[in-house]
Amino acid sequence: MVRTVIPFQGKGAPPQDADALRLVEAMTDAEEGTANANGTAGDAWAQRELEAVWDAVGLLDAADFAEARPQRTWWPLAVGMAAAVVVGLSVWFVAQRPVVYETKVGQRQAVVLADGSRVTLNTGSRIEVRGRKVDLMRGEALFEVAHKPDARPFDVRTDLAQVRVTGTRFTVRREETGTDVNLIEGHVEVRGQKSDAQLVKLQAGQAVAVDRAGHLGPVHPADTAGVTDWLEGRLTFSRTPLKEAVAEMNRYSDRKLIVVDDRLSALRIDGEFEAGNTEALAQALHALYGVDAQVSEDGIRLRAARN
Repeated sequence: MVRTVIPFQGKGAPPQDADALRLVEAMTDAEEGTANANGTAGDAWAQRELEAVWDAVGLLDAADFAEARPQRTWWPLAVGMAAAVVVGLSVWFVAQRPVVYETKVGQRQAVVLADGSRVTLNTGSRIEVRGRKVDLMRGEALFEVAHKPDARPFDVRTDLAQVRVTGTRFTVRREETGTDVNLIEGHVEVRGQKSDAQLVKLQAGQAVAVDRAGHLGPVHPADTAGVTDWLEGRLTFSRTPLKEAVAEMNRYSDRKLIVVDDRLSALRIDGEFEAGNTEALAQALHALYGVDAQVSEDGIRLRAARN
């Protein structure tokens, strides 16, 4: 006789149905008695009934007494939390990554930022933008800041200074010797990038310089004419020392002017030139002041005229 029993999954022995067990035992005794009397397997009908009872007991064990396993519902929550963390980190990393704008030597470029502010980059300049925070990494830029109703500040930083505004027009220039700020319209606050740095509030038409030590210089008139010049691609010199004029012209050109004669240090020049046109300036120096200009592999070398 074959007994079909589903394995029990609970702890310990399952409870038994007493009536079912007594019926099985009685039918088993009857089956064994019949088999002993007749010397056969017993009545076929009685055998089928007995097998059915065993099957019923087996199914009862499985269906009624198997230990119910609680469903694990924690993993969807864990997956959701992990996904939220990943999305949050992604947004944070994107927010921290700056938008970069830069110009090559002799190039100018105007860009409109996400908040509506406009920035014009001068020659060889680079800015990194994060929202309304801009880092001037090198060069010079004109900022025309969009005013926001919520009065969110707009910050421009260099290694030496920080300029904070809410809506105005100004330039910031970063050099090896320091940072210069020229305010054309509106109001700005300028502070050195030091924990104990002073702060100055500029009015329209004023300027200030921050030196290499992070100290603010005296407030002086803004060079608005100079800003207009570079926006239009020209340079104007008025009694300007030659070395300063050469340094300014060289900002706009890969072919550099090189002053190799100290006797030229006292020379002051006047004139208006195309920004970056070093050849034109060299020719003017030769024609007006007798300066000897020689073209070489590293640039145009300037010497005092030979007697």
